[in-house]
Amino acid sequence: MHKSSIILGLILWSILILHTSDAQDAMQWNLPDGAIARLGKGKINEIQYSSNGEILAVATRIGIWLYDTTTYQEISLLTDHKSSVTDITFNPNGNTLASAGKDNSIFLRDLNTGSQIKLFGHTDRFNILRFSNDGKTLASGNKNTIIIWDAITGEHKDTITGFPEYIADYSFSPLGRIIVTVTWDGEVCISDAATGEQIKSFTVQMKEGLFCIGFSPDGKTVAIGGRDGVIYLADIFKGELVRKLTGHDLDIQRVVFSPDGNTLASSCYIDETVRIWNPRTGEHLRTFTEHTGDLWGLDYSPDGKTLASSGSGDGTLRFWDAETGKQKHIITGHTDYVSSMAIHPDGKYIACGYDDGSIRYWDINTKQPIKTLDRYINTISELVFTPDGQTIVAGVDQGLRIYDVNTGKQMFHLTGHEGLTHSIALSPDGKTIVSGSEDKTIRLWDVFTGELKNTLIGHKHRVYSVLFTPDGETLISGSEDNTIQLWDVRTGENIKSFIAHTDASELHQGNPLSFEGVKSLAMSPDGKTFASGGGDMNIHLWDFETGKTKITLKGHVYPVFTLVFSPDGKLLASASSDGDIRLWNIQTGKLKKSLSGHTAWVYSLVFSTDGKTLYSGSDDGTVLMWKITL
Repeated sequence: MHKSSIILGLILWSILILHTSDAQDAMQWNLPDGAIARLGKGKINEIQYSSNGEILAVATRIGIWLYDTTTYQEISLLTDHKSSVTDITFNPNGNTLASAGKDNSIFLRDLNTGSQIKLFGHTDRFNILRFSNDGKTLASGNKNTIIIWDAITGEHKDTITGFPEYIADYSFSPLGRIIVTVTWDGEVCISDAATGEQIKSFTVQMKEGLFCIGFSPDGKTVAIGGRDGVIYLADIFKGELVRKLTGHDLDIQRVVFSPDGNTLASSCYIDETVRIWNPRTGEHLRTFTEHTGDLWGLDYSPDGKTLASSGSGDGTLRFWDAETGKQKHIITGHTDYVSSMAIHPDGKYIACGYDDGSIRYWDINTKQPIKTLDRYINTISELVFTPDGQTIVAGVDQGLRIYDVNTGKQMFHLTGHEGLTHSIALSPDGKTIVSGSEDKTIRLWDVFTGELKNTLIGHKHRVYSVLFTPDGETLISGSEDNTIQLWDVRTGENIKSFIAHTDASELHQGNPLSFEGVKSLAMSPDGKTFASGGGDMNIHLWDFETGKTKITLKGHVYPVFTLVFSPDGKLLASASSDGDIRLWNIQTGKLKKSLSGHTAWVYSLVFSTDGKTLYSGSDDGTVLMWKITL
């Protein structure tokens, strides 16, 4: 298949499905209903070259981006999956793309026509996809089951079961006759690709477990990446290990042979490096250290001249000259989980904090990043600007970091908390910052000197949310202990404490989310009402003077992580780990509108200064801008 026909087909298809007058602006592509723009391209899960090397597919938490590898420009954004895309693979002809989603869906897409087949069969969300060498068969696997599909019709042909432990990875032999599977407990299973019958197996003795596999082009050797940082080379026909490659830290994410089999590339989640090896001698040839976040995707171009790597944590795609090791190009714009946001007081840009510890400023008019502050080592849990817009405060592990907005230089690093700082708030006069922490305490700090002014003790568990009343005299806090507490800011006295939400964990047995505690708080602009969102999925509106519940808002099916009032105080926006955003009339308690489009948890909401736009930051690695018309 010629490049021109595939690219042309993709462009024509994209024009038909995008429905936008500005098809050149990738941040406008495939927006959900009600959204007017997207900031960021989503967190990267996987990458793969097409068989002719002219397209790079990038699986992300919001969909699949397709790039032209000559121009490095976006060709299309595929958003058929309604959840994070966990794996992608091209068939050998390069005209069909298979993808698996966290929602258990699997799609086979014809890249020339845009037609697709949806496959059903798995009940667990962890999926690995592999085409056979002739392109006629697709294998999809999760837990301890592999399903074999007819790659042309989508027909379910066979199921392979009986693996002793969870499947970590598997691959068809380039010779097409066998499937090799590795499991988390170190088992390597060799099965007949046609019948699914196990031929032989052997165990890799390692400390942690196996994670990934890559076949040599001649089909004789597999490279197996271990969670102990070791790469194991095994002779498939003999069923035994022949060599170990050491040098990485823990968690090898990908191992891939060059097309000629002369080199092996590996990526590591922990040490954030790509390493190149001679698989025949075990010699370490070179290391790429330019990535600054966890590494996931890795693939050689079919001609072997280029190695592509994705740093999911740093949001970059990097292309390397395979012979010299020099970087040829870098694509940016893919972002990590959005953990926090704050609008600058002038309303011209928004600051976003990410799970990788970075803070980026985005221009609201151009929808482009304008500055990135030095990366911190852990999640930015909360952000707030001072009223004059000259300073931004970030909640981090065990404290706060205060930055000069104009220079990006750190002014103070405030330490003292023993655990993650879950929430921060600024007093109305901009002089005092309050922080609530994992260590159950609340601390008040002087913004300009960094001095600790007071420590408030009273909650029995971690403090998820804190806020000041508009007059700055009272502090309100919410905790995992299900209580809301009111504090006198001047004296530090605890004025009131009451149970606000209930434990709902019994309703969601086996779910890893915490269904207890006061997750979020918000204060109305007039100071008469404050809202609390809980692990019990409920939202309560409280009368500040009486402390009584005014209205209870129901509808979310997971914990309510974030709340914000509109500037005029008429609306309350809420979001939870179900990915949905809800807008409520606070006078009547009625749901006005639901906004759907994120594919993962929504942790942060903020209104524009004029109240006409709502920003939502999600675990999918993007911020969506919503036009508010009610």
